Amino acid sequence: MMAALPLVTVSSYRRSNNIIRKGYQHPCPQYRRYPGTFTISHLHEEDKEMDMGNLSSFNKENTNYNKEGSSTAIEAPTVKNIIRFAIPAIGIWLCGPLLSLIDTSAVGMLSGTSQQAALNPAITITDDGALLVSFMYTATTNLVAAAHEKDKRSHDRTTTISTIITSLQLAVFVGMIFGVGLATSSTFFIKALLGRKHDMNLEVLDAAQKYVRIRAIGMPAAVLIGVAQSACLGCKDARSPLLVMIAAAVVNFLGDVLFVGRTNAWLGGAAGAAWATVFSQYAAMFMFLKWLCSKPPTAAAAKDGDDGDNLRGDRNGNEDRSIPTKGILHNHFSIIDLFLFPKYMNIVKKIGEYMIPVTTTAIGRVSGYIAMSHVVSSAFGTVDMAAQQIVLAFFLCFIPMCDSLNLTAQSFVPGIHEYTQDLKLRSKVMKQTFNNFMKAGGIFGLALATIVSTIPLVSHLFSRDPAVITSVNSTTPYLALFCAFAGVVCSGEGLLLAQKDLTFLKNSFSVFFFVIPFFLLKIKNAVLEGAQNVGLRSVWRVFAIYQMLRSCMW
Repeated sequence: MMAALPLVTVSSYRRSNNIIRKGYQHPCPQYRRYPGTFTISHLHEEDKEMDMGNLSSFNKENTNYNKEGSSTAIEAPTVKNIIRFAIPAIGIWLCGPLLSLIDTSAVGMLSGTSQQAALNPAITITDDGALLVSFMYTATTNLVAAAHEKDKRSHDRTTTISTIITSLQLAVFVGMIFGVGLATSSTFFIKALLGRKHDMNLEVLDAAQKYVRIRAIGMPAAVLIGVAQSACLGCKDARSPLLVMIAAAVVNFLGDVLFVGRTNAWLGGAAGAAWATVFSQYAAMFMFLKWLCSKPPTAAAAKDGDDGDNLRGDRNGNEDRSIPTKGILHNHFSIIDLFLFPKYMNIVKKIGEYMIPVTTTAIGRVSGYIAMSHVVSSAFGTVDMAAQQIVLAFFLCFIPMCDSLNLTAQSFVPGIHEYTQDLKLRSKVMKQTFNNFMKAGGIFGLALATIVSTIPLVSHLFSRDPAVITSVNSTTPYLALFCAFAGVVCSGEGLLLAQKDLTFLKNSFSVFFFVIPFFLLKIKNAVLEGAQNVGLRSVWRVFAIYQMLRSCMW
């Protein structure tokens, strides 16, 4: 009898004097999250008075509702869940480095050692310089994750949608500003990395300048891609970025095949690799916008009152509360809106709060890579420059395996950190979350170190010069040692960023900003003074020790 009657929500009880049937499970998924879900009979206009006795009984029986499995209760993500989310999230960090790895291989095999050597200072400037806008990605992930946690309780996605739209609009302006600054300052920074030496290889200088200036054209797309990927992670959707990354890599590969082998100075060699990367970035940007703005698969459910929330139950009655990002901006956003100034200034202000601390952290991290590139470019020869570019391309392609834990923490932890109904429970869950992320970090670090140890088996695919290959292989032990500790370090960084506890990160990277370049410059001086047995592996030995110290600090 009860099941045949129309179903209404909890709030409708105040307009009915019908008795609640406790223990009945609502057939609609969005109401099963409430323990002891109930239904009530059809409302009648004449039922004006409330059965206060029944309501009082309901309140007493459900006083522990929020502590025992409500939609607002929190729990620590398990190691299994962390790993399952982090593996596809690798696509977030892997997109840029994978494109650079493809460029490095194509240029080395098709254009020679000098063109490949030019990529060392050029990619250092473009990829490491891009970390200056990484505050956009950190802010987007954290703000969207917090909005997602808020919206899923109210069955409304308004806050999530407005946060994503604002982040995308701001990304275009930030990308344009960064691109212009990169193009106009490219010559200065390249010469600074090369050391302004009198015997500077002019072919390397010219190729590096062209590469950076062409890559600057793609920066608006690069920043927007990063923000879109971060928004997906905030919605706990790690698969969409992975699909886009694969498509972008295919476009980049085809572009390298088409351009790199040409003899034209602006279309072939390093310049051709830059054009291939730019085309792949804009292709990925339009694919992302198409994905976010297309008609959502849950449109039919939304018409029936589900609002597209797409909460899927498992066999035990637990829901997958993730919001699918396909179509999340449908009827809310179009490509032309990218060029409008953001109207949600409160969200812009929140994003701005991440700028100084995250940028400070990024500068501290980048200083080591820039110092490394300067030492290799100014003190070592063309062979070691080409070898360094191959090693760095491997490194930047492998390390996202652990960097994904950073973003995973920023996706899971904000909802736990902002839980205020039971502080004791929050503290307990946060402790367990920390332990689980450290375990996951250890697993990822060991797996990554094992993969890095295979570099000597594939290094011949990136150069035809035996001296370059030998130099690359000499760095493998130190690179593996660095990667072994990367999981723990990246997990710790993500946990702090998710809790907006940026003081430790800011202070530690401020120290490393000076310490790492100091020791790397000592290597440069030793080489210039004619010291023996000092080479590329000495540079990576410093980085391995630096990583071990960072791990101990956690």
